Amino acid sequence: EVSRSSLVVAEPLRKRVLRSGERMVSGRADGKPARTRFEPMSRSEDASLVVALPETGRTHQIRVHAAIAGHPVAGDAKYGERDFDALCRQRGLRRLFLHCESMTVDHPVGRRLTLVAPLPGELAAVAEAFGLQYTPMTALAAGAARENPSRPARRGTGSPRGALLQER
Repeated sequence: EVSRSSLVVAEPLRKRVLRSGERMVSGRADGKPARTRFEPMSRSEDASLVVALPETGRTHQIRVHAAIAGHPVAGDAKYGERDFDALCRQRGLRRLFLHCESMTVDHPVGRRLTLVAPLPGELAAVAEAFGLQYTPMTALAAGAARENPSRPARRGTGSPRGALLQER
């Protein structure tokens, strides 16, 4: 079960490129360092709505770390769980439930720019179908920026992502 407090997954990740060109990532000791913090937002019997805060910027990091923790992201055909995804489809999910609500980047003219995109209605409806309360993450993003204002933003590192995870 996703706890009421944060969950930190610090598992090195290794990327493989298949012959088809598809990328697959797995947790491996010989992989590159990766760390993701998951903050619970709302929980129900079947699912949890979380804020995922990647501290590194690895390929598929949030998806793989959620799966490693035993709570795969809803709608994830690559790293998820088939039965949970079927339940999510019954409740209206038609895509991966992973959304970047805000991102702060260094603008070329020398200042920081924050981009905000609220959770789309289709994802909010799925969260509601699970009985989950959605709270915009923009305040959390502002807090994260205050924690480490000198850290340069790169590839979305540190930008909160909303995710619906399987509850066990």
